[in-house]
Amino acid sequence: MHKHQWIVAGVALLAIAGLSVLPKSVVETDVKDMKATATALPNADSMVQQTHSVPLSNAQQRRLLQLQATFQDPSASKDRLIAVLDSMSAIYRSVNRLDSIAYYSGLLADRYPSVSLQMRAADAYYEAFGFALSPEKSKQLSERARGYYKQVLAADPSRLDAKTKMGMTYVVSDAPMQGIALIREVLEEDPQNQFALFNLGLLSMQSGQYDKAISRFEQLLSLYPQDTKAQFYLAVSLAEAGKKQQAIKWFEAVQKADPDPAIQAAVSDYLQKLK
Repeated sequence: MHKHQWIVAGVALLAIAGLSVLPKSVVETDVKDMKATATALPNADSMVQQTHSVPLSNAQQRRLLQLQATFQDPSASKDRLIAVLDSMSAIYRSVNRLDSIAYYSGLLADRYPSVSLQMRAADAYYEAFGFALSPEKSKQLSERARGYYKQVLAADPSRLDAKTKMGMTYVVSDAPMQGIALIREVLEEDPQNQFALFNLGLLSMQSGQYDKAISRFEQLLSLYPQDTKAQFYLAVSLAEAGKKQQAIKWFEAVQKADPDPAIQAAVSDYLQKLK
């Protein structure tokens, strides 16, 4: 399997932006030295199901109609609508309609503006963006996510998770260096920020700088030794850097520690090729 499909597989597990649409950003030590291209990588169709690929059952359609009617009721309370959104999201998630979850999350955040609902909408659009299989859809969803993250940060600048994710939405825009700069700002404020370190590791992989990726993931694991996703990507980076025995060691560690079926399948396939 193509190495970028492994990347997308793991990113999907984490609900992180899909690297199948990330440009080949050159992640250097200093922002001023970074360079990027807008070259998109092939979509990982075999690892990520396309949105709307699973049909709704008749029962699900009937239930959604009921929930949508309640959602549109102007007399419904905020708490009631949050409960309705939870129910709708469960159905949509079961059939991979992540953009529908994002759409209704956005409507609720617009109706009742608050940091919690704006963050929920932002994260929903961010997750949908991570699974988008076309550049056009990815751009649209990432822009919506970015808009809600901006609202969150305007109200609460301390939300480093929002800042990191907003940075990742810029990476696939016409201003990728702005995104990486935002992530680096997060690390300046919180040098041990797990999510920011993880994403810089992924971006190093994306640009083919596996030595830098190895350094990032080793740093991350020195702080969070139980992070099996970081272990997985360290193993991938080692394998791509030609460090076969070290890669096998980490893949075997992940195999023992992370029961996730997708990770297990990825590890097994990689080990088969390395041994």
